[in-house]
Amino acid sequence: KSRAYLPIMKKGSYAAIGQVIRYRQKLNALGYEPVKAVIAIERAPDDRSWDELCMDEDILFVWPEVAETRFQKAFGYTENKESKKE
Repeated sequence: KSRAYLPIMKKGSYAAIGQVIRYRQKLNALGYEPVKAVIAIERAPDDRSWDELCMDEDILFVWPEVAETRFQKAFGYTENKESKKE
């Protein structure tokens, strides 16, 4: 089976951590591996300990200023800017 990704976008809702952990567990049980949990928020968190918690739980935690770099690091993604010019 192919990879599964769990993007969750919730404004200020840190209940998303439990949600993505549960989704990841359910998808793994169905045979989807690897599964990478992702939480995307609209702006940097006021309390950076959320970032550390997500790292401890193997959840990719992003906001606009860090999203591109973190996605590249997590998934080896590189954008071809030349193809966007068409």
